Amino acid sequence: MLSTAHSPLARAGLGPMMGVTRASQATVADLLTRLRLAIFAARFGSFLDPNNVRNRWTSALKRAGLPANVRLYDTRRSHATALLNAGNVNLAWVSARLGHTSVQTTESFYARVLPEAHRQMAEVMENVWERAIQQRGAGTC
Repeated sequence: MLSTAHSPLARAGLGPMMGVTRASQATVADLLTRLRLAIFAARFGSFLDPNNVRNRWTSALKRAGLPANVRLYDTRRSHATALLNAGNVNLAWVSARLGHTSVQTTESFYARVLPEAHRQMAEVMENVWERAIQQRGAGTC
């Protein structure tokens, strides 16, 4: 049934649509599913040939001097790791960007980089306290 919580329409927040035939709903659901699967689009919005994406990725790896076994998917993890290591990005934001169903999923995958983020957050708080103490001593607080 298209109106279930697991349908592409429901996941897209559309829910049941009044006055729309089931065939039209199925077409919309199929389109939404295809759009979710498309990471890249060609110049005029059509789907890219996976072989072309693979060839360009292989070429980019060679130009960068990286091993040929680096997957395009690995850039997703590198991106999340870099965001979390920056220390000023909310874990929930990273979780949403990755499409994880819960923050706990993100936390379990990226727990190894969180200590650095926690260290940086502690430094930020230390700076906040130091500024507050300085302002209080200067009588500006």
